[in-house]
Amino acid sequence: MTNIFISLFLTATLSSCQNHSDQPLTDNNNSIQQPEIKNMDFDILDAYKLTFGKTFLFGNYDTFIGDIGLPNKVTVFKTDFSINSKTDLDKAVFTAKNPAIVTLHYPGIDMWYTYENSIVPSTIDFRKTEKSVTYGETIFDKNYTIEQFKKQFPNSATLSFEMPESFFEMVTKEKGVEFKHFMLKRKTKDDPTAEPLLEFTFENGKLIFVMFANFG
Repeated sequence: MTNIFISLFLTATLSSCQNHSDQPLTDNNNSIQQPEIKNMDFDILDAYKLTFGKTFLFGNYDTFIGDIGLPNKVTVFKTDFSINSKTDLDKAVFTAKNPAIVTLHYPGIDMWYTYENSIVPSTIDFRKTEKSVTYGETIFDKNYTIEQFKKQFPNSATLSFEMPESFFEMVTKEKGVEFKHFMLKRKTKDDPTAEPLLEFTFENGKLIFVMFANFG
Protein backbone atom coordinates (compact mmCIF):
# COMPACT_ATOMS: atom_id res chain seq x y z
CA MET A 1 0.00 0.00 0.00
CA THR A 2 2.91 2.38 0.60
CA ASN A 3 3.56 2.72 -3.13
CA ILE A 4 -0.07 3.62 -3.86
CA PHE A 5 0.15 6.53 -1.41
CA ILE A 6 3.53 7.52 -2.84
CA SER A 7 2.20 7.53 -6.39
CA LEU A 8 -0.79 9.67 -5.46
CA PHE A 9 1.48 12.03 -3.49
CA LEU A 10 3.90 12.35 -6.40
CA THR A 11 1.04 13.05 -8.81
CA ALA A 12 -0.10 15.94 -6.65
CA THR A 13 3.45 17.19 -6.12
CA LEU A 14 4.42 17.14 -9.78
CA SER A 15 1.12 18.75 -10.75
CA SER A 16 2.23 21.81 -8.79
CA CYS A 17 5.51 22.12 -10.69
CA GLN A 18 5.66 24.74 -13.42
CA ASN A 19 7.29 22.54 -16.04
CA HIS A 20 4.87 19.76 -16.86
CA SER A 21 2.30 18.61 -19.38
CA ASP A 22 -1.34 17.81 -18.56
CA GLN A 23 -1.17 14.66 -20.68
CA PRO A 24 -1.42 11.68 -18.28
CA LEU A 25 0.69 8.57 -18.52
CA THR A 26 -0.65 5.18 -17.55
CA ASP A 27 1.25 2.88 -15.23
CA ASN A 28 1.82 -0.54 -16.71
CA ASN A 29 1.16 -2.12 -13.31
CA ASN A 30 -1.45 -0.15 -11.44
CA SER A 31 -3.16 2.34 -13.78
CA ILE A 32 -1.91 5.22 -11.65
CA GLN A 33 -1.53 8.44 -13.61
CA GLN A 34 0.80 11.39 -13.21
CA PRO A 35 1.70 14.35 -15.41
CA GLU A 36 4.66 13.98 -17.73
CA ILE A 37 7.76 15.72 -16.41
CA LYS A 38 9.03 18.33 -18.86
CA ASN A 39 12.46 19.92 -18.77
CA MET A 40 13.50 17.53 -16.02
CA ASP A 41 16.58 16.02 -17.62
CA PHE A 42 17.13 13.20 -15.19
CA ASP A 43 19.57 10.62 -16.47
CA ILE A 44 18.00 7.42 -17.77
CA LEU A 45 18.88 4.06 -16.25
CA ASP A 46 18.08 0.95 -18.31
CA ALA A 47 16.36 -0.92 -15.50
CA TYR A 48 15.96 -4.05 -17.63
CA LYS A 49 19.72 -4.60 -17.28
CA LEU A 50 19.61 -4.69 -13.47
CA THR A 51 20.35 -8.11 -12.01
CA PHE A 52 20.91 -10.00 -8.78
CA GLY A 53 23.81 -12.09 -10.08
CA LYS A 54 22.34 -13.40 -13.34
CA THR A 55 18.70 -12.93 -12.31
CA PHE A 56 16.90 -9.92 -13.78
CA LEU A 57 15.06 -7.66 -11.37
CA PHE A 58 12.51 -6.93 -14.07
CA GLY A 59 11.79 -10.40 -15.35
CA ASN A 60 9.95 -13.69 -15.19
CA TYR A 61 8.33 -14.49 -11.86
CA ASP A 62 9.02 -18.24 -11.94
CA THR A 63 12.66 -17.69 -12.91
CA PHE A 64 13.12 -15.17 -10.11
CA ILE A 65 11.65 -17.50 -7.47
CA GLY A 66 13.72 -20.40 -8.79
CA ASP A 67 16.95 -18.37 -8.62
CA ILE A 68 16.43 -16.22 -5.51
CA GLY A 69 14.24 -18.52 -3.44
CA LEU A 70 11.09 -18.06 -1.39
CA PRO A 71 10.26 -14.72 0.24
CA ASN A 72 9.78 -14.55 4.00
CA LYS A 73 6.35 -13.00 3.64
CA VAL A 74 3.83 -11.92 1.01
CA THR A 75 1.46 -8.99 1.40
CA VAL A 76 -1.72 -8.80 -0.69
CA PHE A 77 -3.40 -5.45 -0.12
CA LYS A 78 -3.50 -5.31 3.71
CA THR A 79 -3.19 -9.04 4.37
CA ASP A 80 0.15 -10.64 5.26
CA PHE A 81 0.92 -14.28 4.51
CA SER A 82 3.81 -16.14 6.14
CA ILE A 83 5.68 -18.21 3.56
CA ASN A 84 7.16 -21.55 4.57
CA SER A 85 6.79 -23.45 1.30
CA LYS A 86 6.15 -23.02 -2.42
CA THR A 87 2.57 -24.06 -1.71
CA ASP A 88 2.19 -21.13 0.71
CA LEU A 89 3.62 -18.79 -1.91
CA ASP A 90 1.37 -20.05 -4.71
CA LYS A 91 -1.70 -19.76 -2.49
CA ALA A 92 -0.90 -16.15 -1.57
CA VAL A 93 0.12 -14.99 -5.04
CA PHE A 94 -2.31 -16.78 -7.30
CA THR A 95 -5.42 -16.07 -5.24
CA ALA A 96 -4.78 -12.31 -5.43
CA LYS A 97 -7.04 -10.34 -7.72
CA ASN A 98 -5.78 -7.60 -10.02
CA PRO A 99 -5.21 -4.70 -9.24
CA ALA A 100 -4.34 -5.59 -5.63
CA ILE A 101 -0.61 -5.04 -5.07
CA VAL A 102 1.22 -8.28 -4.30
CA THR A 103 4.50 -7.63 -2.47
CA LEU A 104 7.09 -10.32 -1.93
CA HIS A 105 9.25 -9.50 1.10
CA TYR A 106 12.87 -10.63 1.23
CA PRO A 107 15.44 -9.35 3.75
CA GLY A 108 15.98 -5.74 2.63
CA ILE A 109 14.17 -6.29 -0.69
CA ASP A 110 10.54 -5.86 -1.71
CA MET A 111 9.37 -7.15 -5.10
CA TRP A 112 6.00 -6.82 -6.84
CA TYR A 113 4.22 -9.62 -8.66
CA THR A 114 2.45 -8.05 -11.64
CA TYR A 115 -0.15 -10.65 -12.68
CA GLU A 116 1.48 -11.57 -16.01
CA ASN A 117 3.95 -14.02 -14.48
CA SER A 118 6.39 -11.16 -14.20
CA ILE A 119 8.06 -9.45 -11.27
CA VAL A 120 9.46 -5.97 -10.69
CA PRO A 121 11.43 -4.41 -7.83
CA SER A 122 9.82 -2.02 -5.39
CA THR A 123 12.52 -1.17 -2.83
CA ILE A 124 16.05 -2.31 -2.03
CA ASP A 125 17.57 -1.46 1.36
CA PHE A 126 21.26 -2.30 1.10
CA ARG A 127 21.61 -1.95 4.87
CA LYS A 128 19.43 -5.03 5.32
CA THR A 129 20.59 -7.31 2.51
CA GLU A 130 23.89 -8.85 1.48
CA LYS A 131 22.83 -8.85 -2.16
CA SER A 132 24.27 -6.40 -4.67
CA VAL A 133 22.74 -5.22 -7.93
CA THR A 134 24.73 -5.47 -11.15
CA TYR A 135 24.28 -2.88 -13.91
CA GLY A 136 26.75 -3.57 -16.69
CA GLU A 137 30.17 -2.97 -15.15
CA THR A 138 28.64 -1.18 -12.14
CA ILE A 139 27.87 -2.82 -8.81
CA PHE A 140 25.21 -1.09 -6.72
CA ASP A 141 25.68 -1.93 -3.04
CA LYS A 142 26.80 -0.34 0.23
CA ASN A 143 30.21 0.38 -1.32
CA TYR A 144 28.80 2.44 -4.20
CA THR A 145 29.59 6.09 -3.48
CA ILE A 146 27.91 9.37 -4.21
CA GLU A 147 31.00 10.39 -6.19
CA GLN A 148 30.53 7.37 -8.46
CA PHE A 149 26.89 8.35 -8.93
CA LYS A 150 27.82 11.92 -9.87
CA LYS A 151 30.22 10.67 -12.55
CA GLN A 152 27.83 8.05 -13.89
CA PHE A 153 24.65 10.18 -13.78
CA PRO A 154 25.80 13.82 -13.95
CA ASN A 155 22.42 15.33 -14.88
CA SER A 156 20.56 13.71 -12.02
CA ALA A 157 23.39 14.56 -9.64
CA THR A 158 23.15 18.29 -10.37
CA LEU A 159 19.45 18.73 -11.14
CA SER A 160 17.57 20.64 -8.46
CA PHE A 161 14.29 18.84 -7.85
CA GLU A 162 12.88 18.41 -4.38
CA MET A 163 9.64 17.10 -2.91
CA PRO A 164 8.40 17.86 0.60
CA GLU A 165 9.48 14.31 1.44
CA SER A 166 11.68 11.93 -0.49
CA PHE A 167 10.44 8.44 -1.34
CA PHE A 168 12.97 7.15 1.18
CA GLU A 169 11.54 9.34 3.94
CA MET A 170 7.98 8.29 3.14
CA VAL A 171 8.83 4.58 3.16
CA THR A 172 11.26 4.40 6.09
CA LYS A 173 10.17 7.45 8.14
CA GLU A 174 13.88 8.27 8.49
CA LYS A 175 15.10 11.85 8.16
CA GLY A 176 18.47 13.53 8.54
CA VAL A 177 21.06 15.78 6.93
CA GLU A 178 23.24 12.73 6.32
CA PHE A 179 20.78 11.48 3.67
CA LYS A 180 21.06 12.67 0.07
CA HIS A 181 18.47 11.73 -2.58
CA PHE A 182 18.75 11.70 -6.37
CA MET A 183 16.22 10.89 -9.10
CA LEU A 184 16.69 8.84 -12.25
CA LYS A 185 14.25 7.91 -14.99
CA ARG A 186 13.78 4.52 -16.61
CA LYS A 187 12.03 3.26 -19.71
CA THR A 188 9.21 0.75 -19.66
CA LYS A 189 8.55 -1.83 -22.37
CA ASP A 190 4.78 -1.55 -21.98
CA ASP A 191 4.57 2.18 -22.72
CA PRO A 192 7.40 3.83 -24.68
CA THR A 193 6.21 7.29 -23.63
CA ALA A 194 6.28 6.55 -19.90
CA GLU A 195 9.35 7.32 -17.80
CA PRO A 196 8.88 6.02 -14.23
CA LEU A 197 11.23 7.38 -11.59
CA LEU A 198 13.84 5.77 -9.38
CA GLU A 199 15.30 7.36 -6.27
CA PHE A 200 18.81 6.61 -5.00
CA THR A 201 19.47 7.49 -1.37
CA PHE A 202 22.95 7.89 0.09
CA GLU A 203 23.93 8.07 3.74
CA ASN A 204 27.24 9.76 4.49
CA GLY A 205 28.25 9.29 0.86
CA LYS A 206 27.37 5.58 0.53
CA LEU A 207 24.37 4.06 -1.26
CA ILE A 208 21.81 2.62 1.14
CA PHE A 209 18.42 2.58 -0.58
CA VAL A 210 16.79 2.44 -4.02
CA MET A 211 13.09 3.11 -4.54
CA PHE A 212 11.36 2.15 -7.80
CA ALA A 213 8.26 4.24 -8.48
CA ASN A 214 6.52 1.70 -10.72
CA PHE A 215 4.09 4.03 -12.41
CA GLY A 216 4.31 6.25 -15.43
